[in-house]
Amino acid sequence: MSTITGAYRTSIRGGLVAAYTFLTSTARSATPDMRVWMLATTTLQSATLVMGCLMTLFAASLTNALTGQLWPLAWALIDLAATTVRLRGIGRINSGRVPASELELEHAVVMLGGLVWVTVFGIGAALMIASGLTPLMMLATLNVAGTVSLIANRNAATPRYGILCMVLCELPFVLAITSRPEASMLSIAGFAVALLFGLCAVVMQNNRLLVRKYDAERALIDIAHSDPLTGLANRKALDRSLAGEFESETTNDPASLTALCLDLDGFKAVNDAHGHAAGDFLLKVVAERLRHAVRKDDEIFRVGGDEFVCVLKDTDSRTTEAIAARIIAALSRPVEIGATRPVAVGVSIGGATVASGREAATLLAKADGALYEAKRSGKNRYHRALASPLAMPTRKSA
Repeated sequence: MSTITGAYRTSIRGGLVAAYTFLTSTARSATPDMRVWMLATTTLQSATLVMGCLMTLFAASLTNALTGQLWPLAWALIDLAATTVRLRGIGRINSGRVPASELELEHAVVMLGGLVWVTVFGIGAALMIASGLTPLMMLATLNVAGTVSLIANRNAATPRYGILCMVLCELPFVLAITSRPEASMLSIAGFAVALLFGLCAVVMQNNRLLVRKYDAERALIDIAHSDPLTGLANRKALDRSLAGEFESETTNDPASLTALCLDLDGFKAVNDAHGHAAGDFLLKVVAERLRHAVRKDDEIFRVGGDEFVCVLKDTDSRTTEAIAARIIAALSRPVEIGATRPVAVGVSIGGATVASGREAATLLAKADGALYEAKRSGKNRYHRALASPLAMPTRKSA
């Protein structure tokens, strides 16, 4: 019985997660990075929540004053509770106090509070219509029209969720309107439905604009973090990558990274003899050969004129030496650059490994010190750093 109950709970949890993922993404925002960006765009807009709460409090207070009933007070209390939960969650998310592992849950709480809010708002508006009092019916109509407009404005990043909120807000109102005996109420119901469809189109259009904005920002980031000549990542991307690796480290699962600092041997002679165009072509060839020499998940960066860095994850000394040997063999092969005969360069490699975030600052310094030792001991070879940090000497160009 306990096994069946556990499986049932797992099934329910899986269904809720799937429903939440569906509501907070679109066909274009299914990737994790885009979903995070889209959700962050939504949480930045907290002013609409405050405005919606004030609208509710005014409507509930007026309804209580005109009818003498107690349900408007309950409506106001539920509204305040839901708004407080949502604003608290938004504040925590925007302040960065929420751990990455709990971010999705915090977003889910905020959005669940939104579903509660719009449902109760729609029911409150329907009860205002049911009162038959002209001022309350007019106020309910204005409030519903304004609220669905605010929802459409706020939820362009999550259009499925936004459309669901608009439906939950309008449905009780439309049902209450159509149940009134006055024939003129049907025209108001028709207007409400037309407004809903129009705002759905607006939400989808604004979502497409947000996707374009995301794509443009990503393109700018790629340009800022890539080397235009070789297409490899640059020094800024290297710093960002290393920072991300060690920020994600935990005590029970320490990071283990190896950095290989590469410096071409004889590159300056090629540039001097054949010109910068030949040198640029040679660097492109080097970049392509590096891509084939390392493993699929390893990262390659061009950090200077003829200087490169390879970051290897989860590797031991034997594997690192094998990769370094492949790099030396690949880059030592002659390259046809249109001259009378092929040119050849070598590569000196210094390597260092860290297994703790506390050593992150010394990783590149240790690898660069090892590179100096490789240069000093004959070039076109691999040298591994010692366990203790090495001072970074000044190297001369090859």
